Amino acid sequence: MVLKLGRAEQLPNAKLFEDIYRRHFKKVVYFAFRYLNDQEKANNIAQDVFLALWGQMDILDKNGDVLPYLFILTKYRCLNWLRKEKQHEKFKSNTLTDYDISITALTDESSTSLYQTEIEVLVNEALKKMPDKVKETFVLSRFKNLKNKEIATLQSISVKTVEYRISFAFRVLRKILKDYVSILLLVSSKFFC
Repeated sequence: MVLKLGRAEQLPNAKLFEDIYRRHFKKVVYFAFRYLNDQEKANNIAQDVFLALWGQMDILDKNGDVLPYLFILTKYRCLNWLRKEKQHEKFKSNTLTDYDISITALTDESSTSLYQTEIEVLVNEALKKMPDKVKETFVLSRFKNLKNKEIATLQSISVKTVEYRISFAFRVLRKILKDYVSILLLVSSKFFC
């Protein structure tokens, strides 16, 4: 493409470029600003446009007006920048950060519910393996929320026997739930609080 610059055919490229820059830089910035609504970005685009012009100074037709060419360069650079910005925003809005993923995983009720159901099945299996008196003491303690002294009075046994039975029940549970310790911490409030 041959561009016409008008006067100054006798000026060297540097002087001609300096003249074009002084005459048109503010116009190019204003033109870019109308697309971008951001002064700093408009200045950056204008700098890019004049850098591209500098690279083409040898092929310019020095008899024509360069301003329309500068506006075309500016328009396409602004449109490219807006496209990139739009893609960047779309990517940001569609992507979860590691923090978001962690929060989502921690607050996901479905996975906690799934583990809770699985643990309930295992706890029921463990209760079936316990002797009847241990099971009864454990149920009163952990599911009915009775204090050890209340259980002792209710079952007509000593508080030490209640403590022993609960301890025994926990040993049985520990063996069965050994693979679920980390999950158990998440859902333990249902069973062991």
